[in-house]
Amino acid sequence: MARSDGSIVITADIDVSKADKDLAKLKKSIKDTEEEIEELTSEKNEATERSVFSAAELDAEKAKLAQMKKELEEIRSIAKDTSYSDSVREEVKASVPSKKEELADQATRVRMLQTEYNRTANAVDRYNEKIKKAQRRLEKQKEEAGELAGKVNSAARASEKLAMAQEQAGKSL
Repeated sequence: MARSDGSIVITADIDVSKADKDLAKLKKSIKDTEEEIEELTSEKNEATERSVFSAAELDAEKAKLAQMKKELEEIRSIAKDTSYSDSVREEVKASVPSKKEELADQATRVRMLQTEYNRTANAVDRYNEKIKKAQRRLEKQKEEAGELAGKVNSAARASEKLAMAQEQAGKSL
């Protein structure tokens, strides 16, 4: 713009406030994602711990079930073995129904524990997937933040250079 005194004024304003706001918003989003990952990891660790205890209990109950099956087979074998007296065989035969009932109860317990273990293991898998997804999102956010920060810095440097150029132009005129 020309003024009546013959001087020329050149002004340039580079507004980086929107980029600064976007960067601040992105930084908050990064922080939120990091907190989400931390929370998911904590929940996954708790589920993993439950899974370990569940697995140990399940293994113990499976071993007990196997032992009960073995005992029932031994009882049936004794009941059929004619080398034992009739009274012993009859007594052993009489215990078969109660042993079968105990075995059925134990098998039910094992199935319930297996279901609970599977549920817990699936929860751990779901946490792992959620954590991976959040980590990918975090990587992307950090890349975007880096690019945006670079743009903000470039704009700030350009603004400084332009101010210096204006100053030099003013001196030259």
